[in-house]
Amino acid sequence: MDASLAVFWLVIANQGHLQGAEAPVDNPSFKVLYQPAASRAAPGAQITVETIVTPVTTGVAGAVMLLFTRVIPYDPVRFALRCW
Repeated sequence: MDASLAVFWLVIANQGHLQGAEAPVDNPSFKVLYQPAASRAAPGAQITVETIVTPVTTGVAGAVMLLFTRVIPYDPVRFALRCW
């Protein structure tokens, strides 16, 4: 089996697990955190988090990954071993 094909199927399996098992538990439990907020503030806070904060943090994570892959030379294997 080609390595890229194996990675493709691993990503598909990961997304299947995320959407099928993790998201149905994670999303409601995250939305419960908005309940202590005042009834008028909770929808605004939720909208702000879901439309501004989440995309911005996703973009920052992408920029950091791009920085590590294009600008700063590093070896991912050595980096992973140092984290252990």
